[in-house]
Amino acid sequence: KRVVAARDLQRARGGEGTLNANLSQPLLDEVSPVDNEMLAVIERAMEKHGLSTRAVNRLRKVARTIADLEGNSRVSATHLEEALSFRVLS
Repeated sequence: KRVVAARDLQRARGGEGTLNANLSQPLLDEVSPVDNEMLAVIERAMEKHGLSTRAVNRLRKVARTIADLEGNSRVSATHLEEALSFRVLS
């Protein structure tokens, strides 16, 4: 039920049935703005794991989905850290 609700929310938010994975950069910035706490997580991840901007944006989309599954309208640094934990890092 949570997954169905999260997908419905994503489709409504993204327009034209867009799921988080397919968000454009401007829409991602709108629905998942980066605050200072998130920026610190991103900078550490980029430095430690050599993540590209593209990889960071994928992480932000996963973090947005995690927040949706929890029913949170705001994406937090904790969501971003959880998304990072799912990524296979060398």
